Amino acid sequence: ARQDVYADALAGAPLAFENHAPMLLTTQGALASEVKTELERLRVDTVYLLGGEAALSPRVEQDLQAMGIRNIVRIGGIDRFETAAMIGERLTDTSNVYIVEGADPSETRGWPDALSVAPLASVEGRPILLVTTETLPEHTRAALDEFGAESATVIGGPVAVNDDVRAAIEDEGVALKEVFGDDRYDTSAKLADIAARTHLHDARPWLATGEKFPDALSAGSAAALNGGPLLLVPHGDLGAAPASEEWLREHSPDVDRVRFLGGPVAISANVEAQVKQAIAAGPPPAGPTPPLKGEELASFTFETGPEGWTTSTNKITTRWQVAPPGDASGQSFQIPVYDNESTAMLTSPAISHTGGPVKLQWSQRTNSEEGFDFLNVEWSVGGELYHGLVGFSGMNESYPQFDPHEIAFEAPPGDLYIRFRFSSDQLVNQEGVYVDNVVVSN
Repeated sequence: ARQDVYADALAGAPLAFENHAPMLLTTQGALASEVKTELERLRVDTVYLLGGEAALSPRVEQDLQAMGIRNIVRIGGIDRFETAAMIGERLTDTSNVYIVEGADPSETRGWPDALSVAPLASVEGRPILLVTTETLPEHTRAALDEFGAESATVIGGPVAVNDDVRAAIEDEGVALKEVFGDDRYDTSAKLADIAARTHLHDARPWLATGEKFPDALSAGSAAALNGGPLLLVPHGDLGAAPASEEWLREHSPDVDRVRFLGGPVAISANVEAQVKQAIAAGPPPAGPTPPLKGEELASFTFETGPEGWTTSTNKITTRWQVAPPGDASGQSFQIPVYDNESTAMLTSPAISHTGGPVKLQWSQRTNSEEGFDFLNVEWSVGGELYHGLVGFSGMNESYPQFDPHEIAFEAPPGDLYIRFRFSSDQLVNQEGVYVDNVVVSN
């Protein structure tokens, strides 16, 4: 797709996801040398060109043919609205579509909402159709009819897509839904919440600047293939987007790793540091928890071994084990060394719980790459769906001694499980993590 015009690349994200293909951006007049190098590395045999010859000139196609690529499919209409509709025809779920503002004279508008919804639309296989703030283009209107669309979810508030356009969509017999917030960052956070609750996972958010589009154009399908939502952040100060900062804090117990799209010109070093601080800070304080009964449900010192706790890992070089040292005792459950791109689970045996408030106490020692390698503490009733409590990254305050921790939460009746989930990213690894003296009471 063309690198300096956002519409075709954003509308094409679900198609790229459906074909398990990267979205590569090139210049209008010829195939960029960087793209040629990547195509050669990937050894591709099929290329989709998004947009008509005004978007990608015939020279681009000729350059591809000169590389020996013969299966070249151009999807291009007379304008961006028809191109988006033509892309939508190839997707799996055309009965439900997303509607976004796709054209605006300002370079800062017309793309943020489409960018934020792209991973969700990709994993759902739904078209992203384009409108202007004030009009429902004929090609978009025709697509709603041809697709037999039953519902259309408008992304963005009335400033992006006004009430007349919304009414025109409903006049086509299409049920209207809406997702929007106070600004582009709030809208993005709401979409990231929906994605995390449904098809994607908040463990691997992708962050893009909400001020300029080039660095993030190709990210929609990539984020979806990686299983993560996309969240917009400002260039210079995370405080300018309180909704994004709040999302990061609320989801911090689940976050394994964060991907920043673009260099410091797109997302400054200051924002990168603020993101790490928000994740390390953890969720905002919750409301008051009902009084605890003070009855101990289970306790574990690991002095005699695992004591019913189970472990799992994706890499044998990163695994939980019982060994010295412990917190004022002989041994603890620990990952003394770990590998890159690892996820290792430590899960308690079932703990009978009658429902209501729970207090979890434990001691731990941590030394991991701050902001990138995390120890997340979670709970579940039944052992299938886990809920995050708090996350830790970096070195604990009393290191190399253990620090005590305590947290209260409410859980329904049933078999309660406590889980410590450690995850690392791709680059640096440190000493590891240690857990001891786990006590569960109500």
